[in-house]
Amino acid sequence: VHLYLDEMGQMKRLPLNARASEYAQAAGYNPPPIFYGDVFVARIRKRGPVLESYLDLTAPECHIQAPWLQRAAMDNLEYQMEFNRLTGRQGETQPAVAGSDGVA
Repeated sequence: VHLYLDEMGQMKRLPLNARASEYAQAAGYNPPPIFYGDVFVARIRKRGPVLESYLDLTAPECHIQAPWLQRAAMDNLEYQMEFNRLTGRQGETQPAVAGSDGVA
């Protein structure tokens, strides 16, 4: 599943999207990113490493307790660990969100 957003949302003064942040937190991002404006959620279909197509999510699949979202934190952690292993970045963690550590 991918989230698509307007990267200029904050500069456009779009409203905070708390639901998108809830999705990110449920997927293992802590602290979760802050989203502004609409966010488009799409399931992807891949053939090996190649993106094949985008698929709609059903209403039940958009629920915060959806099975894919419950698995997402572990899936993301495993992906990050494998990526770090392949790139030699062992032991590194996700950088802090700007301002979350007292530095803007």
